[in-house]
Amino acid sequence: MSYTVLARKYRPQRFEDVVGQGHVTRSLTNALSMERIAHAFLFSGTRGVGKTTTARILAKALNCEKGPSPAPCGECASCSEITAGSSVDVMEIDAASNTGVDNVRELRENVKYAPARGRYKVYIIDEVHMLSGAAFNALLKTLEEPPAHVVFILATTDPHKLPATILSRCQHYDFRRVPKTVIQAHLRSLCDKEGITAEDGAMVRLAALAEGSVRDSLSLLDQVISFCGAEGIKEADIDETLGLVGRAAVRETGEAIIAQDPARAIELVDSLVDKGHDLRRFAAELAGFFRDIMICRISKNPERTLDLPAQDVAEYREMAKRVHPEELIRLLNLLTRAVEDIKDAANKRISLELALVKAASRPIGTVEDVIKGVRELKDKGLADRILTGGSGRPETADAPGGRKSRAVEAAEAEAYYRNPEKPQKPQGELSAVDLWDRIREVIKDSGKMPLAAKMKVAAPKELKGNILTVTDSSIPFKPEELEAINGVAEALGSFKVKVINGSGREKTLADHKKDKEHTRREKTRQEALSDPLVKAAVDLFGVESVEVEEPKQDQ
Repeated sequence: MSYTVLARKYRPQRFEDVVGQGHVTRSLTNALSMERIAHAFLFSGTRGVGKTTTARILAKALNCEKGPSPAPCGECASCSEITAGSSVDVMEIDAASNTGVDNVRELRENVKYAPARGRYKVYIIDEVHMLSGAAFNALLKTLEEPPAHVVFILATTDPHKLPATILSRCQHYDFRRVPKTVIQAHLRSLCDKEGITAEDGAMVRLAALAEGSVRDSLSLLDQVISFCGAEGIKEADIDETLGLVGRAAVRETGEAIIAQDPARAIELVDSLVDKGHDLRRFAAELAGFFRDIMICRISKNPERTLDLPAQDVAEYREMAKRVHPEELIRLLNLLTRAVEDIKDAANKRISLELALVKAASRPIGTVEDVIKGVRELKDKGLADRILTGGSGRPETADAPGGRKSRAVEAAEAEAYYRNPEKPQKPQGELSAVDLWDRIREVIKDSGKMPLAAKMKVAAPKELKGNILTVTDSSIPFKPEELEAINGVAEALGSFKVKVINGSGREKTLADHKKDKEHTRREKTRQEALSDPLVKAAVDLFGVESVEVEEPKQDQ
């Protein structure tokens, strides 16, 4: 017995049956009703959203014996042949296999002949962006002024690859990704028609995996039904059938990261490797999990954005309360980078484990957090430990209400773990290099990597009293960067950082403006010297020095 897959068995045969593309079907229906039928259409959109299906319905609407009509009967000889794919008046051409100019020339010759049965000869050219440049040029004139009995329907997943000359000759209809809720309802209706029971969570999971493609969702549903049989579809069966990690494992890993338990996160990776799961896909799902947490953290109505059961949204809300928005941004940046790193990594497991350890390790926080935390520690007499690397676990400093603040915890950890074996050095013996390095480490740990890199190039000159003198780097510090540096220096021990230029003079705001203007002028000069005409003139006249003047502005 032959079996027809769900995607073919339930392929829409009328405009109203097309899922999630009401903006397209309404326009086509109205055009047919008013007899305003264009000679060329362009259907664009991602895979599996109904481009070719809609093209076939339009062909039936044009050639139906009771039409042209926005509601083809589906029973006449013309409609039946188009549905079966045997109509001689509706030609479906795969542009990926017919890319050359000779194929288009053959098409140009065939359009001259009248249709055999219907009113129109309809050419459906799928993946039209695959045509060569010469083929597009050969198609232009025919596409612009075809015979009255010819209609072109072009379909593509990459409309940006089409020449503007082609786009301007077509009515362009953009097929959108179908919302998860719409796909979920569609899958539920098909399960009811097939007499198959399914959990709501399973439908939600399949709709999410389809990524906006109705055809993908039906293919996945077919596969899951084959696994589950008549017992009904359960959410747990989907992960096992499709080889997915599972939401439970993703959530457990997310919990370990939020609880800052890197050891637990590594144990979960070990179990994933034993089961043969795709580590890159797991990283992507974990990034998606923290995206959902972020939505719950910043949105008042996350239900509108998240296609999740109400119970999951409530749980995510509670988890989100434990994570600061800045920390969620850090985690998302880290995990999205990890997805790309794992792709090309020689050892994918190590790459994932490294990302999870970073994610689950407590960040020291922003510069403002560090300054606040160290100032609180100064009241407890603990700030010197950060500078000296003193041994011994410092006493805790509590925030109002008895709960230790994250900034204080970070500063305590900094003091304790810096180097407990190093002999304590009195603050008076602290060198300029030591202090500058400590300030830079705090800046680096707070996430301001560009500033930390710039500080590495600058040279600490001397430390007299509480004044640290630093020679500016090759890339000058901006005023806001100096403010951040001085904020950390002041918190670490009432130090002040003085930045001098090459001549030993302290840099003022005017100096910073001058540096910025010099950088801008130098950039303009380099752009001018890189111009091919300027290079040719320099070579022609053999000049050794070139002066570049900016055009004067009109007064």
